[in-house]
Amino acid sequence: MNQRQFAELHHVTPKTVTKWKERGWLVFTVEGIDVRKSNALLRKFRRTKSDSKSDLLQANNTYGDDDSGMSYDEAHRRKEIALSRLRELQVEQASGELVELAIAERVLFDCARSQRDAWLNWPTRYGPLISSDLNVELDLVVDTLTRYVYAQLAEFAEPRADFGGPDDHHGGH
Repeated sequence: MNQRQFAELHHVTPKTVTKWKERGWLVFTVEGIDVRKSNALLRKFRRTKSDSKSDLLQANNTYGDDDSGMSYDEAHRRKEIALSRLRELQVEQASGELVELAIAERVLFDCARSQRDAWLNWPTRYGPLISSDLNVELDLVVDTLTRYVYAQLAEFAEPRADFGGPDDHHGGH
């Protein structure tokens, strides 16, 4: 029997039969496909519409020529898991729960720069008010505040981030 006839017998397309051939699910003789032996392999390997979704193929067949030893079923399982994780990430990104690292870095950088600029401007902005309230020379107040602000900014420059989980209480702050 040839591949076209075998496809008609199983009510599938010739392309499907070609896939079965590539997977090693068909047995050939000089006359063509050995129907009895090929059907036995198909019953062993092939999933039909009546199969439950929790049943995995029982093929211990290595798919492809890469000698990875991974069965078609394992490759399919891994693919489905990867697609599921990808869909989860897409949903999180669409809902705004997940952002690209480059965007998050830019936002944090801009925020830190804004905070630094506010600190650097603080002595000249509030120095005159403090000088007036304390009745102290303006230059002395601004210079003193500036010195302490720079010391504070130097402390901020030393990262103390603790990326451990909520139950991880090793050092940190």
